[in-house]
This record gives sequence, C-alpha cells and structure tokens, in this order.
Amino acid sequence: MPGSKKRKGPIKVLAARRRMSKGIREIYNKNATASPLLSLPPEIRTRIWRSLLSGHTIHIDASAIDKVQHHVCKNTISDYELAQNLKADKDTIRFQTYQDHHAGCKPTNHNDNEGKAESRLHLNVLRACRQIHQEAAILPYAENVFAFASNDDLDFFLDTIIVEQARALQRLVVTRLGQKCTNYDPPICPKYLESKLQSLEELTAFFEFTGGISARDFTSEAYKRFDLARHLMVFEDVVIKKVTVAAYNVEAEFGLGLRHDVPREMLENWVKSIEGGNATQDGT
Repeated sequence: MPGSKKRKGPIKVLAARRRMSKGIREIYNKNATASPLLSLPPEIRTRIWRSLLSGHTIHIDASAIDKVQHHVCKNTISDYELAQNLKADKDTIRFQTYQDHHAGCKPTNHNDNEGKAESRLHLNVLRACRQIHQEAAILPYAENVFAFASNDDLDFFLDTIIVEQARALQRLVVTRLGQKCTNYDPPICPKYLESKLQSLEELTAFFEFTGGISARDFTSEAYKRFDLARHLMVFEDVVIKKVTVAAYNVEAEFGLGLRHDVPREMLENWVKSIEGGNATQDGT
C-alpha cells in the first residue's frame, strides 16, 4: 500500500464480538436486573449510545507517524450540504478552502485539554463494561461521517482498524486528492477499497484549485485532468449509492504572477465525467 508509515496492529478497543459465550450471556442477564442503565429496554439504550457516539463528522488526521488522531466537526452544515452548495452556486468565482471552512474544528492550543476533550468522541463509555461494548462498539463507524485530507490518510486509517469496523463505514469525505496534479500521491488499490468498504453509501469529494501551475496545467492538458480524476476513480469498484464531487477555484494564500482560474464550465464537465464514471485521458 502507498505510504511509508509503519503500521501498528488494528485498533481493537472498538471491535465487535461476533458470538456471545454462555458466561457472557449470564453476565448480561444479571445486568438486566442489577444495573439501572442496562435494565432499560434495548431501544432506549440504543438511543443513549447514539446520542453519545453518532451523528457527527469525524476529521481523521494520520499525519503523525504511527498515530491516527480524530476530532469532531463543529460546523452546523454538513460536508455533503457544503458540496451541494458549491455545485449550485453559479455566481461566486472563488470559494473558501475546505481547510478554512473547518478551521475552528480542531483545537489550536496544544495545552487546551478542555478543548481537546470536547473535540473527541465519548469513547470511554465503550470501556465501561462488556455489554455496552457489545451493543455500541460499531456505532461510531456506522453512524458518523469520516473525513480525510488525502488518500494516504484514508489508507492508513483503514489499515489501523479491523475488518468489522471498516465494513461498517457508510459515509466518507475525501479532500485535496492529488491537489498538485502530480503522481506523488498514488491512488489506493481499488480491490483493497472494495474489500474494506462494503457498506459505503455516500462519498463526497472536494477538489480545489488555487490558481497556480496546477490550475493552468489542468486547463490545458487532458492527461492532467485524467491524472487528477484517477485519485477518485479508485472507488469505482465500490458500490456507492450517492457520489458528490465539488471542484472549484479558491483564493490563493500566496503566489506570484497572474491569477489563473479553471473555467467553471470545464470544472462542471470534468465533475460530470467523474460522477458518471467515464473520465478518460483524452476527454475533459
């Protein structure tokens, strides 16, 4: 797989137990009478677990060596809604970057322990007892949106979780894929994704152009457009119900010379070719 990071073993703290032994079942029966929480009806307990563990966008950062970090998105608008708004806006020339849109989600002060705690999922509940773990361990994967800043981050994350967790993922966001129109960030093997992402229902992707060399090359060279598209087309073997791609120009943070924006019509046609699964090296 791409990337030079050393993989540790899969994260098993959230692993789901497939079978329940006789001893575990006896413990569960005892909990049903001895514990005020676990004596609640299953549907009530499920609502409690979901209130703690579900309904968020989780930003995944695998930039640190040997470590995957996460923080909970604080924005009120979902990335899917953001992508739809970007696609529908015909008047704005340039948009805010995805990173700037989520600038307030991650604590910036390394000593801000309270902020760090607020940015994490409340996973400690899964360590409270075996029964809670059994009932709720897969919920964080199945009922949250996971957002990645690169193919490498997604690749590394999938390598650090177990099969049951990977196959529970339903909604992903990918950003900055092949952002510089180079081959330095090769796509993940499609068959690897197909085996891992068997429950994927929704994929949202953001492609940004800052007006530099990459934007000029994208505009003038068909093979550059194809090279960038292949970073997303690695998902073509994965059965996905909803694919949303937003490609847009952004305000450059720095740069010299004349600004070059990719024409809006070209971006729209390119996006349609990807969403339709027919991006080629010869076409737009």
